[in-house]
Amino acid sequence: METPTGPGHEGGRRTLVIVLLVLVVIVAAAVWLLARRPPAGPQAPPVAPRARTSPAATPAPTAAPEAMATPRTRPDPLRAAPAPTLRVDSDVPGANVFLDRTFLGTTPVETREVTPGPHRLNVSAEGYEMYGETVELLAGPNVLTIRFKEVTLDESIDVVHRHGVGSCRGRLVATLAGLRYEAEKDGDSFAVPLASVEPLRVDYLKNNLRVRQRGGKTWNFGAESADALLAFQKKVEKARERVSS
Repeated sequence: METPTGPGHEGGRRTLVIVLLVLVVIVAAAVWLLARRPPAGPQAPPVAPRARTSPAATPAPTAAPEAMATPRTRPDPLRAAPAPTLRVDSDVPGANVFLDRTFLGTTPVETREVTPGPHRLNVSAEGYEMYGETVELLAGPNVLTIRFKEVTLDESIDVVHRHGVGSCRGRLVATLAGLRYEAEKDGDSFAVPLASVEPLRVDYLKNNLRVRQRGGKTWNFGAESADALLAFQKKVEKARERVSS
């Protein structure tokens, strides 16, 4: 049998060869690409879905105990303190009242023109000994009652007791109950009722105070000055006079 020949047959063969060559190239390229591809690494385990949670409530800040106990605004102590007032009364109506040498009026008298602190108060009434004292005025009301008619006696003086032979030192105290000598040595101390003592006598030139018990003993005292003895004697005798009147 004859193999067909001719120009048409030759063109078919060429086409077939070209197709085969293209297929070979494609296959070779595919093999080459597969050979260069890196091997696949191990896959990570699937991530579990994250549970949805509500955000935790943030606790409110707790104030410190000091801050809770302390008020926001502290009152000014100077503004909160009430202004001082002074009222002076006496058991003798119409007594003259002086504060720091300023005349306030006659008792009973009241004033608001004062400041807290120490002040010198003097009150006088006719026929009575003047009252004088330093008083401490506080914020708010201050009420003082001066008792002229009330007899008080509480005087004392440092003295030297002159014995017949020798002397001793001590303190002579006068109250409405009597005279009391407090000696440095207990054996020299003594006390006598005021009612049993004769009027005290002061020898100014000799700087001597004589104390004589009715129908009993006599004591002689000296001091740093005769003026101190004289002032002591006057206060004792004035108190006795008021008690007996």
